[in-house]
Amino acid sequence: MSRTRCIFLGQPVDEDIGSIFVGILLYLFIDDIRKGKSRQIFMYINSCGGAILPGLSIFDIMLQLRETIHTIGLGLVASTATLVLSAGTFGFRNTGPHSRIMIHQPRASLRDGPAWLFAKDAFFVQQLRKMIVQCYCLRTPQFEELIENALDKNTYMSPEEAVDFGLVDRVALPMWEPNKEEPPFEIPEEGNEGFGLIPNHVLEEARRARKIRSTKGAVQI
Repeated sequence: MSRTRCIFLGQPVDEDIGSIFVGILLYLFIDDIRKGKSRQIFMYINSCGGAILPGLSIFDIMLQLRETIHTIGLGLVASTATLVLSAGTFGFRNTGPHSRIMIHQPRASLRDGPAWLFAKDAFFVQQLRKMIVQCYCLRTPQFEELIENALDKNTYMSPEEAVDFGLVDRVALPMWEPNKEEPPFEIPEEGNEGFGLIPNHVLEEARRARKIRSTKGAVQI
């Protein structure tokens, strides 16, 4: 990881994952300071999301680093993971051509309890929602009203729609053609057309040799 500078987020975000990613990003940043360099970081994301606050910790540290951070969304990038995807350096946020991006509002489990506790938890969730809307406004060109409407339900986006929304900057396509090369050998057609490459005098000598062998064989028999 420290040599390739590639990070893979391929699981739900929780407290442990958030701490690990913050630690990795800080390590890469401090290593650059020690060596007097500013090298690129590549973050591949295929995650269904997870806990909001650990995701926001990754989001915050990505915005603090001076390195160019490439984010590449693959498969499904949903919920909190979309914040991480959008936190890459502007112009270097990518998504695969067959991926799907999904955003929705934060969720909380408000169990049975006193009314004052329910009201307090509901207030916290509402404030958290406003914070997330502001984060999307910071990383996309959309207005708060449009983002709030998109968060009201599970909003799935194709790669092109995610580009239009502003979560990513481009769809990552290979810079070369798919493997369509011809085989490195000729497939002979039916018949003996391949012998046309052999000079005629060689074919004549082969025919005479066959006649001689067949004649000797007939004599011996």
